[in-house]
Amino acid sequence: MADTDAKDPRHERLPNARTAWVVGAVALAAGAAYALLASRGYKATEAATVEEFTLRQRVLAQEAARGIEFYFNTLTKALRPLALDPAVQALDEEAVRRDLKLKAQELGPLGVWDVGVIDAEGVLRFSATDSPIEGADFSSRHYFEEAKAAPSSDSRVVELVTMESRGGGRRGLLVGVPMFTGSMVEGSAEPPAQFLGIVACVANLDYLAGELIAPATISGGGHAFLLDEKGDVLWCVDPASIGTNVFRHAAAFPQLCAVAREMQAGKAGTGEFVYCKFDDATGHYVADATERKLIGYAPIRVAREPVAGNGRPWSLGVWAPKADALALLRSARRAHHVEMAVVILAIATAAGVAVILLSRINRILDRRVRERTRQLEESQSQLRETLGRVEASERNLAAATAEYVALMQSSIERVAKIVREIVDFGRPAAKEEWTHTSVERILRDTVSLLRYDRRARKLDVTVGFEPGLPDTRLIEHQLQQVFTNLMVNAFDAMGGQGKLTIRGRRAAEAIEVAIADTGEGMRPEQLRHIFEPFYTTKAGQKGSGLGLALSYSIVQRHGGTIRVESQPGKGSTFTVAIPIRSAPEQAQQEAKR
Repeated sequence: MADTDAKDPRHERLPNARTAWVVGAVALAAGAAYALLASRGYKATEAATVEEFTLRQRVLAQEAARGIEFYFNTLTKALRPLALDPAVQALDEEAVRRDLKLKAQELGPLGVWDVGVIDAEGVLRFSATDSPIEGADFSSRHYFEEAKAAPSSDSRVVELVTMESRGGGRRGLLVGVPMFTGSMVEGSAEPPAQFLGIVACVANLDYLAGELIAPATISGGGHAFLLDEKGDVLWCVDPASIGTNVFRHAAAFPQLCAVAREMQAGKAGTGEFVYCKFDDATGHYVADATERKLIGYAPIRVAREPVAGNGRPWSLGVWAPKADALALLRSARRAHHVEMAVVILAIATAAGVAVILLSRINRILDRRVRERTRQLEESQSQLRETLGRVEASERNLAAATAEYVALMQSSIERVAKIVREIVDFGRPAAKEEWTHTSVERILRDTVSLLRYDRRARKLDVTVGFEPGLPDTRLIEHQLQQVFTNLMVNAFDAMGGQGKLTIRGRRAAEAIEVAIADTGEGMRPEQLRHIFEPFYTTKAGQKGSGLGLALSYSIVQRHGGTIRVESQPGKGSTFTVAIPIRSAPEQAQQEAKR
């Protein structure tokens, strides 16, 4: 009878240790699948974060580049009245020296060292500071040749110069306006144009760098640098690299050279490359240590009317270690690891319980088979009952596995949501073209762009628009820059606490957008200067003072208005009005220009 029981094939259907370990292996496979899917989702999040980080760097580069162009335009407008003054053109010493000293005092706060007049022969005739180089011959300088070949008196020349007279060979930026008499139009009744010289000023390059270039960083390890049309480094954080040519200096880094060629071509964009690490302690790059860098760059239009051989712009780049971008995901990474550990632990626990349960059932069944070998029918009945319990356990395990898979899917969806939120971060347009579009959409995109700003995390932001506002013709990325400047100023004014209210409505033939904050407000004497270049109300001079001036210039270019109402302690309200123009109407006005 015992032999018969031993050979009974029904005994082979009993759950055994192999079944338990199969269940455990299935659970481990499910955990591994979840870990793989979660890892892929996290890598997608990393890629989106890096992309958004570089786009924000490009925005910073574009804003700094526009600020530098605005700085050049400001100096040019200040010098042009001197270039058109008959007394200056006639080199009347008393009048010229008086006007130069006044102009030097006026431009001193903008970092200008000296203002002078160079005659038609290239000789420095007068200097506001009575410079010892008066009488020096500058006719062989490149900027003098450019000025002589200028197409009109509206041109300007800009060149990096070394000021030996200021000691230590300090570097400055020469901005000059050519002087002409007569007409430059062929067939005119006036005498033909005659070149009389240059009215020029020399500005401290460190002033420009401190106000506009160095602040253009997005992280603690980020830096900005300035290249001229030949690829020479005009300014960067490493003094040893200033004056070097990037194509020769970085010849061992082909990815950086490729980016530099795009910058030299006057393009705006982003890139990634390998370069040396920067040692903050020594202020130099470590040649034997490399790291991956992310960069955003934008061109700077130097000449107003380029002459032959001088049509290429300068370029400004903002770069930072790739590790700085990935550091933004640290909190998300920790949450991701905790979530993955919880899910895998749950799967492992369930698998362990199943293995223990099945092993115990197997031992019980084996003992009952040995004890009831003489009662085969009863043993078979008990065996069927036991098999039923095992099948129920397996069904329960399948249900638990389905629940874990659903949990994995939910986790993947949360990771995808993180990706969408980062990708939806605002991306300003690169092309400066008039388009017929919605002011409301641009403003809402800007709000979405700034929602991740650390200063806006605790703010109460309310946006409301009058229904049915029409589209109008505008330059989309410039108007977005206006809204960005106004909202960032509101963030700073409120210090991370308060309410920001944004309202849009139609007023007559214009669309008005009001941006109101509950910040510290401004005094009347501040309001009188708020749209002037380089005037700032920010504590510690954190701002460059160009944001509102640029915004004012952009709104005027659109034919609109910008005004401000403010009281100390009660906040400020900036109102931007953009005229409503149809596409045909705007096209006719642009044709007239």
